[in-house]
Amino acid sequence: MEELKELKQEKTGSLEKKMRRNRISDLMKYLIHFAGDMFHPLHMATRCIGGKCDNGGTGFPLTKFQKVTNLHELWDKILLKLRDRTMPEFEKGFPESCKLYLDAVTSIMATHPRTRFVISIGKIKLESIAKAMFAIAAKYAYEDISPDQLPSEKYRDRGYNVCRVLFAVAGYRLADYMREIFIQE
Repeated sequence: MEELKELKQEKTGSLEKKMRRNRISDLMKYLIHFAGDMFHPLHMATRCIGGKCDNGGTGFPLTKFQKVTNLHELWDKILLKLRDRTMPEFEKGFPESCKLYLDAVTSIMATHPRTRFVISIGKIKLESIAKAMFAIAAKYAYEDISPDQLPSEKYRDRGYNVCRVLFAVAGYRLADYMREIFIQE
């Protein structure tokens, strides 16, 4: 992360060495990935019953649904794709897929504008995010679903809507962090 902060002090043209560019590129990929992961409710929660824990939903089996076999996978792979395939795979080729992603992000930002989250965005401790995700997991991920069953349409729709809000908040937080790193004031 220090290397990212150092960029704030440099001009774009000074990044001449390929190894440094590759390192920074890798750091950016991790930063973006972790920003999204922090807002996955089951990364911050696990359900324990009678001394047996489900490891953030990976040990919560579901009847196979669209190639998903556990609760964690459902929240990872399916919820953002259920209705109108909001987050498409890169199956149409890179340029077309990027446009589809941009369209999806634009839709999410229009539905959940930054102004709606003024209080929840900004400098916040990881512990606060973890507590919020735990509460969301308890209220939405583990509610109205049982092991070894198909998730109901109502459950999937509710999860889809929760994920869109979490995606918006994660995106705004990431944008704020990137602005802090790269924009000199």
